[in-house]
Amino acid sequence: MFCSCLGKQAPYSENDSQEDPSEGFGPSKLGVRTTVDEPLSASQAIEVLQAGNRRFVQGDAKAGGFDQRARRALASRGQRPVATVIGCADSRCPVEQLFDARPGDIFVLRTAGNTCTHAEGSMVGSVEYSVAVLETKMILVLGHTGCGAIMGATKLFLERSAQKYIEATCQKDAQETTDQSTEGSESDKSRSTLLGLLDALVPVAEQACVSLERAAALRRSQRTP
Repeated sequence: MFCSCLGKQAPYSENDSQEDPSEGFGPSKLGVRTTVDEPLSASQAIEVLQAGNRRFVQGDAKAGGFDQRARRALASRGQRPVATVIGCADSRCPVEQLFDARPGDIFVLRTAGNTCTHAEGSMVGSVEYSVAVLETKMILVLGHTGCGAIMGATKLFLERSAQKYIEATCQKDAQETTDQSTEGSESDKSRSTLLGLLDALVPVAEQACVSLERAAALRRSQRTP
């Protein structure tokens, strides 16, 4: 659904169509990606994303213009995004802007740490929808530097490795009392939810640690005469 303050608009007409007027956003018969367009292959999709990211980096973004005709086309003809992108919920990493994309160009899913930690729920279901219904051929997982979720999970992983996590948990349990206010209970619940998220990301940090160690060993072996 699209909101507008422009009053009642005329329905979309075939006379409004035009062939690929926005170079760099992927082929579109109506000026925006809709179901009348064919799905792009994975290689085509990555080219579109790379081109958009280059425009963003160079300060030459073109996605600002989005007129009534484009909104009507998306509302009446549905969406055919070029790719599905799983990004981090970090407010500094807006996926559409990073790829200089318009509404309808990318099917975006965002969560802390840009991960699907369980094979269930809305994230995985949304990915399945994008593949089965929207026919996206490219699923891109977009990470970023300084990710708080990954850093928190890495810290938790390291603490567990050194047995500090168990000691800290025992000390915390010993200090807790059963007489807690409602406000305190809600605060503990929030902390438990965050801890649960970080706990689920620990295997990601562990895998990254193993991969980095292997990469470092490979580099050392290549330097050995």
